[in-house]
Amino acid sequence: MDNGDCVEVVYRLFADDPSVDVEAILDSVGDATPYSLALPFTLPESGSASWHFDTAGAIVEFDREQLPNACRHFVTAGKFVRMQTDSAALSIATPDLPLWKFGGMFFALSSQLDPAARQPAMLAWLANNYWEVNFLANQKGRSRSRFRLLPHSPESIDTSYVRALPYAVPPNLHAYREMGPVRHESETLFHINGDGVALQAIVRDGADLVVTLLNLRDEVNGITFASSVVTWKSASLAKLDGTPISPLLQSKTGAWIVDIGSRSLVAIRLFDAK
Repeated sequence: MDNGDCVEVVYRLFADDPSVDVEAILDSVGDATPYSLALPFTLPESGSASWHFDTAGAIVEFDREQLPNACRHFVTAGKFVRMQTDSAALSIATPDLPLWKFGGMFFALSSQLDPAARQPAMLAWLANNYWEVNFLANQKGRSRSRFRLLPHSPESIDTSYVRALPYAVPPNLHAYREMGPVRHESETLFHINGDGVALQAIVRDGADLVVTLLNLRDEVNGITFASSVVTWKSASLAKLDGTPISPLLQSKTGAWIVDIGSRSLVAIRLFDAK
């Protein structure tokens, strides 16, 4: 670029995976002159477009589910964005770039923006030095942003989120030394029977565990929750800080029965393993 900054965009294709891996590498000389740099992703125009993104423990539909008078110029995504029209959709796993712009380039006040003028486009905000937020405006050096592009047919938002999740969250690998007579090639700590639910966090609190679940659907979602390797004395719905609210009922098989409200984030406290 004219100011000496250099951007390299690398695309990787796979023989057995229909997704596209994209890496944007920015080498900045530390120019303090105000400018911004965005990487666009588009879909063919076909009917109206909608956008979703994950933020603050929820999946949010752009415009319709945002607070009145909220900023429409930028959104902050946790690890996922999606754009969908009547005929096509593009989900993007974005593990390390949170700032996005939907619908094209607009500069008017949020209250003056015309939703009908938006185009089926998403812009990843690679660099911005109009203001200092998390780093200096004239910060120099190399930064990398990764994206996994997942084109697909129109579908429910919970399906898209689950589709992108493996590309946004690295697997947790646990090394162990085989000891004793019982040996397993694999094991699952929890079994969640039901669709449209994402496991958000597992936190140990003394002898208990606090498990946080997110319902990705617009309606109440009923699931069962069980463990095959640990037996717990009891379980309870809890506040997000782990404070118990009400005991959970168990099914005939011993699984805990959980009803999660529309797009809700709930916690389950598992008491003292036996």
